[in-house]
Amino acid sequence: MRRDLIAIAGALAVQAALVAAIPLHESWIRATGRTILVAVDPVDPYEPLRGYHADFTYRGIDQSLPGFDGNAADGSSAWVLFGAPRRNEPYAPVRLVSSPAAAGTAPALRVRYSIDSRFCDETRKRAGCRTLRVTPNAWYADEASAAAIRPLLQSHQAVAELRVTRDGDASLMALRPFSPGMGSGG
Repeated sequence: MRRDLIAIAGALAVQAALVAAIPLHESWIRATGRTILVAVDPVDPYEPLRGYHADFTYRGIDQSLPGFDGNAADGSSAWVLFGAPRRNEPYAPVRLVSSPAAAGTAPALRVRYSIDSRFCDETRKRAGCRTLRVTPNAWYADEASAAAIRPLLQSHQAVAELRVTRDGDASLMALRPFSPGMGSGG
């Protein structure tokens, strides 16, 4: 009987530790990461089953980046290296690198290669249709906040305020309007 109680207590402790690790990782990113602003574009601002949110993509993070590997395995990692922002502009992606160490002191965001042939033409299907998947890529909010940011996304005047660690892990702090003169974070 006592052995059963110890086993149950141990299993509950392991489960509690696993559940606690998720917000702890997010808190670690927010506490130790560097703030950067990255321009975003809209994807789909509302989906009935997920509630009010704004789905977006990061402008310039796509197959045209130097260093893109057309033969990368599905799910493999790469890091988007951001160049120093121009005055009063958000950070812009410069190239893909194979490790966060290759970025030096510049911020780098971890991305994953994704193969999704549903959205490809025949030529790209044969090549595996690799795209880059970046997270976080959705912002959840109440109805009024989501409605307020939607026109900014659609007019390409929104930025994601991210905290990015040296390892490339990111936490979305805010999705907000951007206009010249606001600064670039950093």
